[in-house]
Amino acid sequence: MTLLGATPGLAEVAALSDWLIDYMPEYDGILTNDRLGKIWPAARTDAGIASGLLAVSILQAPSDFILWFRPELIGTTLWAENPVKAQRRYADGIRRGPR
Repeated sequence: MTLLGATPGLAEVAALSDWLIDYMPEYDGILTNDRLGKIWPAARTDAGIASGLLAVSILQAPSDFILWFRPELIGTTLWAENPVKAQRRYADGIRRGPR
């Protein structure tokens, strides 16, 4: 196993790989997830490094993976103007328009 960049530790990645062997057949060898802690609770401790995951099973062996991790991204979106103002009345009802 080779780890490059910001990843969970060797033991955590090995445990994730073991778990993926059973979990991956449902996904045809590709798994994408932006909330890894929901499907694999052990990932909750590494959310700063591995909140998201792209896992690709390579070759024919079900235990050979390439894993890409994404850290947790927390942000706030500030919307412009009043959202009610964006509603417009039309003959077929009320629709939202661009702000």
